Amino acid sequence: MAEEDAQREAEAQLEVISALMFRYQHAQDCQDIDECEAGKEDILAGLMEPHQEKPLSEEQLLVYHDLDSVREDILEFPLEISVRSGWASLSTVLESGLDPDEYYLLLCTGGPAVRIRGDLGMYDTPETAVLEYCHWACGWTILSVTHAQSEDLLEFASMFYYGGDRG
Repeated sequence: MAEEDAQREAEAQLEVISALMFRYQHAQDCQDIDECEAGKEDILAGLMEPHQEKPLSEEQLLVYHDLDSVREDILEFPLEISVRSGWASLSTVLESGLDPDEYYLLLCTGGPAVRIRGDLGMYDTPETAVLEYCHWACGWTILSVTHAQSEDLLEFASMFYYGGDRG
């Protein structure tokens, strides 16, 4: 039961990430809010308000289409950003000058916990991104995702700064 709860939490986190990345792309591409073709369901998911019953407000439409607002929502989503040349907090790496090789973005903790983990390439940019979940009774397990979801995870992970410039 605990592992199934952890998997459901990972799937819920993935849903939010995909909605945020859809919103981010839409905010870049949509030229006219008055002629916007995004549906109410997509807009509410992107605003992380999927269960709202009332009609969309003008303010919600403006916030949904505001690129700075969606960037802020993305950057505030993880609880923690860690990198390792041996795991260390990002501030430790920045202060010590270590070259990170891997990263993770902790999305939620406890039972269950969910994170995005991957390898960093040149200029400390993510090359891979997998979604993992665990519960007190089980270790980290990779969630099986579609190709589109995998692209969302990598694009989401690429929105963050991991420590510097390696040449």
